[in-house]
Amino acid sequence: MKLRYILFLFVFYAACNNGPNPKDLNYPEETVAKVIVDLYVASEAVKDLNPEDKDSLIDVYKVQIAGIHNVDFNLMEDDIALVRSNDAWYTKIHKIVNDSINNMEQNYQKITAPKRAKPIPGKNLKKKK
Repeated sequence: MKLRYILFLFVFYAACNNGPNPKDLNYPEETVAKVIVDLYVASEAVKDLNPEDKDSLIDVYKVQIAGIHNVDFNLMEDDIALVRSNDAWYTKIHKIVNDSINNMEQNYQKITAPKRAKPIPGKNLKKKK
């Protein structure tokens, strides 16, 4: 009888559990999103390199990203896999990531866009008679 009760509780708990949630993460959602942003930037930086250089440089970037965010990269990879296992959660995090990347691209465009020269005052003015 006791075994049935324990089995019932286990099945009930499993049925009520809606899958992974932020409490299951090793790091806060914000940190996970920031690391994913940096991973996208790193992958973009090496996309045109030959495969040997790409692999070694990605490893260097991973170490740097882990240092910047003060995370253990193996635990972070677990967190990213956990987020990916839940479509709604992944969509939520990925929206944050996409917004961050779009914001970075817009800021980059502002910095790199050629500045238009302002006209010299009085150059095209008609003289009064």
